[in-house]
Amino acid sequence: MWKVISDICTPINRYITEENQEIKYDEKQTYLLNIIKNRRTVRKFKSTHVPKEHIIKILDAARFAPTAGNQQPWKFLVIRDRKNWTN
Repeated sequence: MWKVISDICTPINRYITEENQEIKYDEKQTYLLNIIKNRRTVRKFKSTHVPKEHIIKILDAARFAPTAGNQQPWKFLVIRDRKNWTN
């Protein structure tokens, strides 16, 4: 079941970074915009163990990500033990 958490597709006449008192965002829209604006790319990872439950949630989120034409061309590889992995 899908749940719409916000609609940020309403036409906006100004850049999102400008202060505009005419545009009112609700709490969920502000939360979503902040996540999008503050995302970052991670290139170094810790060797800390990630619980299996977290991995499953992350894979579920990735699986539901939109793709062009709903092609879903992805393949996921989860490496749990770096010592036993060879490329």
